[in-house]
Amino acid sequence: MPVSDGLLESQPVKVLRDSDCSTVVVRRSLVPEDKLTGQEERCILIDGTVRRTPVAEIFIDTPYYTGKTTAVCMKNPLYDLIIGNITKAADPSTTTSPLPASAVQTRGQLKATKGQSELVTPIVDLGSEDVASLQTEDPSFEKAMAAAKDRNDYQFQIQKGFLYQTSLTNKVKLSSSLLCRRHCANES
Repeated sequence: MPVSDGLLESQPVKVLRDSDCSTVVVRRSLVPEDKLTGQEERCILIDGTVRRTPVAEIFIDTPYYTGKTTAVCMKNPLYDLIIGNITKAADPSTTTSPLPASAVQTRGQLKATKGQSELVTPIVDLGSEDVASLQTEDPSFEKAMAAAKDRNDYQFQIQKGFLYQTSLTNKVKLSSSLLCRRHCANES
């Protein structure tokens, strides 16, 4: 993943462009108090834990994005500033640092972007308690819940209060998937 130098409210920072992230993450100690909005946002981390984080309105100047943006503040992120897939963020596979300025697009540049659409990430405001509650209340999960409670069935398991479906081949665990209602992604 590309790492570069940038500015956060005029102070130098190390910037990571993370195409697997859906927001902007900033080190809390670098955010002035007057930039905090007073709001909190739930963030799902790579290990599946959910954390509430303060939200800030900040100005950043980086090779991947320049302008005012909303960011979640974390105490100890891997980099000072992490830019995810936000609107108008530069594609990390085509961005070099620093960004070259150009007044025109070549035929090759136009061809490379033809047919691409802007990434739209649905906003789902569900905490871990909400997901567990939805699983237990959903009648379509009754058989799976019963199978998970009968520990002889390895297809369904309850781990840390969540219902998972596990794919098995010859009694070897391949993967586990968290079960959730299909329309959860459309509730926002």
